[in-house]
Amino acid sequence: MTNDQAIDLYIARIDESFGKVYAQVVGRFQEGFLADGVCSDLDDAFARAVDCAERSLSVIKIKSAA
Repeated sequence: MTNDQAIDLYIARIDESFGKVYAQVVGRFQEGFLADGVCSDLDDAFARAVDCAERSLSVIKIKSAA
């Protein structure tokens, strides 16, 4: 996923009913990727975080409904 694709997807998702939880998950993933040295670039970490959040989307939706 490119950074532009990640930004577009992120913007679309945060407007959904689960957007707050989605944004929190993306932020935690991004911070973790940077802290663990998985990514050294902020944009790369963001794109990877959005990708991981998308893979966890069903859990995010369940968590936001609780």
